[in-house]
Amino acid sequence: MVEQEREKARAELALTNQRLTAAEEERRQAEARLHEDHRGAGRGGDWVLAELDHEHSRRALKKAQDAEKKVAAEVVVAEQKATAAHQKHRVFERFHDNIHDRIEQAARRKEAVEADAFALVMWSKQRSSEGDAESDAESDAGEKS
Repeated sequence: MVEQEREKARAELALTNQRLTAAEEERRQAEARLHEDHRGAGRGGDWVLAELDHEHSRRALKKAQDAEKKVAAEVVVAEQKATAAHQKHRVFERFHDNIHDRIEQAARRKEAVEADAFALVMWSKQRSSEGDAESDAESDAGEKS
């Protein structure tokens, strides 16, 4: 679930970055249209139309710049979300790894305790069989005398 959240945040960031690239391109095109000046010597009506077209280009540029700023702010928010999701995922991974390590350590301790108990039982049996062998030897020695 945490990993899905992280992947969703990454996808959202990628989409927002694509939108920013598109907004930047739109702004560049609006700037290029604004810098195109087709006005030349001519009648007054042509000048008025050219001036209106130039004003429209200025407004289009302003609109494109505003859109670019808005998307840039959205990219910042998306980056923050992606960073938070990544950090949350890392915390979860560390928690999981920590629990996993503790379980492994507990299993190793249990195996060590069981191995020690087995070794103690085997040692006790060996001692008791050695003791039986010694007492049998002593009883055999006592019978021969």
